[in-house]
Amino acid sequence: MIFRSIQVKYLNKILKIQTLSGSGISQFCKMNQGIRNLLKYYSEISHSNIYANYRTLIIVFILFHFIPVCGVSNWTGNGDWEQVPEILSNIVPPTFPPRDFYITDYDAVGDGNKDCTAAIKQAIDACHESGGGRVVIPAGIYLTGAIHLKSNINLHITQNATLLFSTDPQKYLPLVYTRFEGVECMN
Repeated sequence: MIFRSIQVKYLNKILKIQTLSGSGISQFCKMNQGIRNLLKYYSEISHSNIYANYRTLIIVFILFHFIPVCGVSNWTGNGDWEQVPEILSNIVPPTFPPRDFYITDYDAVGDGNKDCTAAIKQAIDACHESGGGRVVIPAGIYLTGAIHLKSNINLHITQNATLLFSTDPQKYLPLVYTRFEGVECMN
């Protein structure tokens, strides 16, 4: 409990110093108040976890030392909504060749009981080998394990179609080294 009160006082001191120094003082005032409230709430719910308290200090360091470098020093608090049309005009939706590969053509049955993993894999492989297109999941409930998409594939799930993923962990092997929210893991 003592550590938490020291932490909150220290965080408030950091926030005040950051608010009073540097460029963009008025722009950071509103943001600092919101972050101060968030950190107080965070420290209240995690006061027994010392690791979480150190994590909070790291978050404060990142917020106040890297955000100004990233161009947030002119942040207004209202967002830059006038930039939305320009951003949207630069977004180009992906295009896929006009070929459809129905998983039912590869012996998938939408009864929710038969394992359709092999049929979905065959449809994806055939679509990829032909240069891309849509792999279509028609109406029904299709039991499956892991689905590995390839380049230029649009997995299209139609209305009233459900992919029911198996609860058997063996269906998702081999494990793959990956990162999830900054944590490296075998998943």
